[in-house]
Amino acid sequence: MENIKGLAHIGILTSDAEKSKDFYVNNLGFMFDYETILHKTDGSSKKLLFVKLNNVMLEFIESSDKTNPICNSGVIDHISFEVKNIDKICEQLIQKGIVFKTPQPIKLPDVYNGAKIIFLEGPNGETLELFEYILT
Repeated sequence: MENIKGLAHIGILTSDAEKSKDFYVNNLGFMFDYETILHKTDGSSKKLLFVKLNNVMLEFIESSDKTNPICNSGVIDHISFEVKNIDKICEQLIQKGIVFKTPQPIKLPDVYNGAKIIFLEGPNGETLELFEYILT
């Protein structure tokens, strides 16, 4: 598919995004790239913190819900692919019978000055994200 540009990032669940950032920056040579907080309608939030080394981007996801052990476990949450024209790619995948976990692309104006994402499931149950930068 010509509109898939490559790996955007790997999302990792963490109980402490700052601690994760410090580990990767101070021990493995990563550089801090970006940070934001997403607020949900149910009152919860997620802190997203990105670090980068060459062409590898990691996203640390810290949930405000500290009671869920899965949210704090270091588990890889998703693999994200950077795309161009996410709507067209979604149409192509729907024609191939792919069912998305989210019904349509979600606009995130507070992530990297604008992004559009959608999630789907890979053949082994892995969560995949399509990620498009859209400057707002």
